[in-house]
Amino acid sequence: RMIKSTTFAYLIGAVELVKVGQQIIEFNNKNDLAPFIIYGLIFFIFFLICYPVTLYSKKLEKKWS
Repeated sequence: RMIKSTTFAYLIGAVELVKVGQQIIEFNNKNDLAPFIIYGLIFFIFFLICYPVTLYSKKLEKKWS
């Protein structure tokens, strides 16, 4: 349950990141690669946040079972 809540909290942050990413893409409309770069960075940030939490939860699950 904690992991789901944590992911939900990050999802709210991800929505804000995507909005900022859209603004950056609109500002750089001359660059065709801007959407791929911006959304790639957003994915990378989200992955860096969620992956360690997932590993830690698996470690706790093994410890408590």
